[in-house]
Amino acid sequence: MKNLVTIFAVLFVAVLHSNFSLASTRSEMIKKQVEALAQAGYGFDTYKVGGATVEQIILNYEKQELSYEGEDLVVTPKEFDTIAWSDEAGVGTTSAKTASDLSSYMISDLNEYLQNVDDTDSEYKEKTAQIKEIKASWGKAINLLTIAGAKFGYTGNGPGYCGVSFVTLLVIDVETGTVYQIYMSASGVC
Repeated sequence: MKNLVTIFAVLFVAVLHSNFSLASTRSEMIKKQVEALAQAGYGFDTYKVGGATVEQIILNYEKQELSYEGEDLVVTPKEFDTIAWSDEAGVGTTSAKTASDLSSYMISDLNEYLQNVDDTDSEYKEKTAQIKEIKASWGKAINLLTIAGAKFGYTGNGPGYCGVSFVTLLVIDVETGTVYQIYMSASGVC
């Protein structure tokens, strides 16, 4: 009987240890895929805000990021066809499909930029390569984030220029209370 208790104790410790390892590995996988998205796009910031639900984490993020103190902030679920690329006033949750589809905003922004650059310029080649990278990797990274348990959101508080701010993708690691804000445009001057 004593050997049986010892075996169960060892198994319990092994399971407990593997759960910690899985959580760590899961969070590391999320961070790695966020870095891949940011490399294809325009970078990211990390906010450790905590919260018990995706909605609470997003609210805590908005309060920390914007020093928001009002009580009327609402987390609104939206999908691609209702999220405004520029001057999005809301914040909320979205699906993995929308997180993937949001890459089209970046591609559109880059294509517009390329209209003003000579196609023999090194900057043209750099931006064209960036578009190819987004097309090749964005959806794959979103799929891996979904598998790792990440949730997605959006906010209109991204970089801007000429008084217009642009939407950003939020990747939320619920277990650690971490929000990764993925920038989908670059700020600039008028």
